[in-house]
Parts: sequence; C-alpha cells; structure tokens
Amino acid sequence: METPDITSTNQTRDPLAPRTGLPWRPKLPSQSVKDIAVCPSCSALKKDGQWIWGSAPSDSRRQLCPACRQIREGKPAARILIRSDVILPRRQEIFALVRNIEAIETQRSPLQRIVTISQRQRSVSIDTTDEHIARRIALAICKMTGATLSTRQQRECMTMAVS
Repeated sequence: METPDITSTNQTRDPLAPRTGLPWRPKLPSQSVKDIAVCPSCSALKKDGQWIWGSAPSDSRRQLCPACRQIREGKPAARILIRSDVILPRRQEIFALVRNIEAIETQRSPLQRIVTISQRQRSVSIDTTDEHIARRIALAICKMTGATLSTRQQRECMTMAVS
C-alpha cells in the first residue's frame, strides 16, 4: 500500500505569515503599554498611531501631542484673518460661533484646536492647529455675515481671509 505524502497540503499559505512552515499567521501579541502614549499637557491618548480622547494606563509613556507642540512653539497650521468691518456688527455672535465649532471639533479629535485669537487694529486673527478647523470656522463666519473667503497657502501656514 502506498503512503500519502503528508508534506503537501491543500491549504493555501498566508503570504504574510513567517516562513516557519505553518500555513497560518501567528496571533499577534496584544498592544503593550509601551505602544500607548499620553500627552502630559492635554491628556490626549496616542493609540495605534492615532491621537484620541480616552483613559490610558498610569504607566504609559508620555509624549507631547502635535497640537500641544504647535501651541508651545507658536506655529499654527492655519490662520484666519477677519476684517473688523465684518466682525464688529456681530462680534459676540461670531466669537460664540467660533468657540462652539472649536468645542465640536476638539471633541472629535484632540488635534483640532484654536491656538490664539488676537485682536489687531483692522482685523481679528484666529490661529489653529489644523486647516480643517480653520476652514470650518471661516466658512461658518462667511455664511453668518455674507462675507467672502479667500485662501492663500504660505510656507509655514495656510491663510484664510474673510472680508
């Protein structure tokens, strides 16, 4: 009687499995505490490469998140310039709108924040850590006031002018 060849199987080999002769991928170890980082400034959590809100183990490593780093270094990703004649008639409403948008965006992602709001002689400047929150704020102000939006990409940050 002929013995069957046990070295050849009908199973297909996983191309990502290591070359150990096993046709399956070994189970990956669960994420260790070393893979989780927490921002010492805002308590955001870095997990699987994403910054999120959550609670981290007490012995996780500490790492400044990109938003806190931008705020500390004073390097915003985007700047909104709003002319005074646009903002003066509805100043309180516009600032409440800006803070509401910031609260919504920051709740979604810890990296979406306002760095500074500064009053200038002929305009108000809002610096943000990300272009997306800046665009959302600028478009909401334009919708509220009927102003127009123009955008200009500069070397260090995007500038959006509301006039």
